[in-house]
Amino acid sequence: MNRRCHVVAAVAIFCLLCITQSAIAGSIVGWGGNDNGQATPPVGNKFMDIAAGWLHSLALRSDGSIVGWGNNRSGQATPPDGNDFIAIAAGWHHSLALKSDGSIVGWGNNYHGQAIPPDGNDFTAITAGGSHSLALKTDGTIAGWGNNDHGQATPPSGNNFVAIAAGGYHCLAIREPCQYVLTGDLNDDCKVNLYDFTKMAENWLIDCRQEPNDPACTPK
Repeated sequence: MNRRCHVVAAVAIFCLLCITQSAIAGSIVGWGGNDNGQATPPVGNKFMDIAAGWLHSLALRSDGSIVGWGNNRSGQATPPDGNDFIAIAAGWHHSLALKSDGSIVGWGNNYHGQAIPPDGNDFTAITAGGSHSLALKTDGTIAGWGNNDHGQATPPSGNNFVAIAAGGYHCLAIREPCQYVLTGDLNDDCKVNLYDFTKMAENWLIDCRQEPNDPACTPK
């Protein structure tokens, strides 16, 4: 049996869950804080994916359905019906699921709009932060929504991202490197656009009236 431990990095205050998994599916174990039952997963050995929120947990079954447990004050541990889900994510008090048709559904607390995903069926990955959410699109761009008081729901521009992650108030993305040497491309996105020219202007343009002490400004 090909066993592995699928560890979920999340915004939880209890320890992470682990799937002891074969090549097809596995069972779940949980540990740590358990005041709301969030670290006591359901029995069974047909789970494909897991997600740990603040005080709730989710698991994706091999039949495409979702089970939730733990704190359910905002309905975050009560997933929608259906068996066409392929990925799940849990935030502080909200949850997300990606469907096989590329669309996203959300549920739970929606105070900041974090549980209302954008329309469309061109999404390939999801992640849920504290009170914000992200989704990766098929064209390599990222969509963000929800709480944005630290800019966490405003992803960078570009269409060469391949993975995303969301924390309580910050986010991360892996960007595929450009396979070309392109003069003027300052952020390795295989393009020379307004971003590059703005950076050029910030670093290369010299105004001797504003900065007379710049070494390049020699009085006549």
